[in-house]
Amino acid sequence: MKATKPESPGAARARKQAEQKQLHDESMPKERSPHDRLYAKELQEANRRLQEQKVELEQLMQELLRHRDHLEELVDERTKELKTANEYLGREIMERARAERELKKANKLLERVFSSINVLIAYMDAQFNFIRVNRSYAEAEQHDPEFFVGKNHFALFPNKRHEDIFRGVIETGEPFVVYGEPFKYLRGYRRKKEYWDWSLSPVKERDGNVSGLVLNMVNVTDRIRAEEALRESEKKFRRLSQEFNTLLDAIPDAILLLSPDLKTLWSNKGAALLLGEEIAGLTGQYCHTLWHNLPAPCDDCHVLRCLASGREERRQITLPNGRVFDSRAFPIKDEGGSVVNVITIASDTTERMVLQAEVMRSDHLASIGKLAAGVAHEINNPINGIINYAQLLANKSPKESKEHDIAARIIKEGDRIATIVRSLLSFARDHKEQKAAAHLKEICADTLALTEAQLRKDGIALTVSFADNLPPVIANTQQIQQVFLNIISNAQYALNTRFPGKHEDKALEITGESFIADGVPFVRISLRDQGPGIPAEILDKVKDPFFSTKPTGTGLGLSISHGIISDHGGRLTIQSTEHAGTTIVVDLPAKRPEESRNEEWVS
Repeated sequence: MKATKPESPGAARARKQAEQKQLHDESMPKERSPHDRLYAKELQEANRRLQEQKVELEQLMQELLRHRDHLEELVDERTKELKTANEYLGREIMERARAERELKKANKLLERVFSSINVLIAYMDAQFNFIRVNRSYAEAEQHDPEFFVGKNHFALFPNKRHEDIFRGVIETGEPFVVYGEPFKYLRGYRRKKEYWDWSLSPVKERDGNVSGLVLNMVNVTDRIRAEEALRESEKKFRRLSQEFNTLLDAIPDAILLLSPDLKTLWSNKGAALLLGEEIAGLTGQYCHTLWHNLPAPCDDCHVLRCLASGREERRQITLPNGRVFDSRAFPIKDEGGSVVNVITIASDTTERMVLQAEVMRSDHLASIGKLAAGVAHEINNPINGIINYAQLLANKSPKESKEHDIAARIIKEGDRIATIVRSLLSFARDHKEQKAAAHLKEICADTLALTEAQLRKDGIALTVSFADNLPPVIANTQQIQQVFLNIISNAQYALNTRFPGKHEDKALEITGESFIADGVPFVRISLRDQGPGIPAEILDKVKDPFFSTKPTGTGLGLSISHGIISDHGGRLTIQSTEHAGTTIVVDLPAKRPEESRNEEWVS
């Protein structure tokens, strides 16, 4: 509890007088006069009232003390509040001072940005009078910023459409933006047109009313022209790309763009035609699947070598149908020199290799021909001498004598040797690709003169049957003889394969006849053997280059023969049944009557 406060001097004095009076009254005799009794009564009454006042005074003092305590508490609380408020006010003042410094710093930065930014900025009131513009705006019009202050925008730059736009922003309070608008006056009526992005932003008061506008303008001439150049370049690129794709599609070679994991990213029509699929069907497939139907890359894959070496690599590809391709792989590198893709170009070299082989074969045959011609010339003179001496012996010997019979046999065999020599000379003769009228019967006879002895040695029965009066053909005798030699050689091999020894079915039959097809006369030579025949699954491949059923064959005989007959305007067809023999038919057009003049007969 709080301590009682000391009495005031007046209160103490009144209390003391009351106590003294009380003591005096108590000491007075009880016998008093009426006046004294009245006085005493009044005195008692006064004393009573005084006591009451004393009590009231004490109560009042207690109430005053309580109020004083309460006021002291209020003062303490208020003092604390004022102290707290003072501290908060101090912090607020410091924060506001810091904010003012930051604001000044920001304003300085904004002022620097406003003055140095390349964007043209103009601040104007609701009547479009300039309040302030930045340096870029002023320099665009070749003035100082102060020149514009207080001047009306449309007094300087009259434009009814723009004025309507400005008024619309003031009325609606909505911003306005336009991109790439051409201007001719912003830089002082230049001849060159410029493009600008510009916008209007309303400046609003607290009540929402628009009190001004901020105009922002950016010169986008370079961007617009760059976009136009880009569009033109893109158009040109698309045209060039289309032309390039057309050019690539016109190339018969198979061209593939491959990823590092050997997937096809792009292909030309040549590849689609060669691989038998649509272009879209090639995309995403592995190259080893497309070429060889393999689940993994080929051994010694030239694409993988190209990816590893970064250089052109090459590989020869042979398809199941016998065609041969020269495939080259070219690296595509990024800026760092790393190989990111590979382009392969596969060229069909089958015909070239056939021609090369044919040239080599022709050179070989030419060498054999020269050798045969030399041997034939060396044999021809002695054999003529032998025949002449044998004829002398025959003439001087009796016809039924043993000497005459021996001489006749010598003459017969000598004539056969002379016939072979003539055939060798005819085969070895350089005809220089000349075609002339010739009889196929005689060409076949010359061919058999070279092969009949070997056929007889192998036990092959030979049957030759030609129709009478077969018309001649226009042909290169040497080439047709080469065709017959190739066919007879194949028949001999087939018969020896089926019948290694002698057999009654080991036979070769050659027939000749004429016929007319579509009004054109032809001569047909058929060569039929009783060999093992050709399986149906490879029958359509036997005329392909380098396809051979012989272990040591070149696969060029029938291919070259087919080419020779086609060059003569004829047809070479193969009819075969497995285990039942093969028939090769050569059809050549007969010589027409109008071709009779100036033709050289060859026999």
